[in-house]
Amino acid sequence: MGVLDQVRTALADLVGELRGAMSSDDDPLPTPEQIGQAMNVAVHGNRSRVVVTNAQASGESSASVEPAAEEEPGLFGTTGRRIGALAVGLATVIGTGAALWPLIK
Repeated sequence: MGVLDQVRTALADLVGELRGAMSSDDDPLPTPEQIGQAMNVAVHGNRSRVVVTNAQASGESSASVEPAAEEEPGLFGTTGRRIGALAVGLATVIGTGAALWPLIK
């Protein structure tokens, strides 16, 4: 279901960008430039993450705004992904060696 959710979200983003780019209801179809811009933003672009926090307090209070912490992990992400990448790499090397072994003999 994760892939379907991602496709549905990307499609909703694309439709939202197209509707926002179309200036009037005179022409029911978007222009190629509008389609290209919507594709760049909704599908290919880095979408900014917006975090909204509502503070409620009584009496004396204060509020501050800080950027959200970076959520993107480094190379290969988490430790589990690193182990999986290592296993796939080793399996690829072993499989290639096994396939080439008869040719080397």
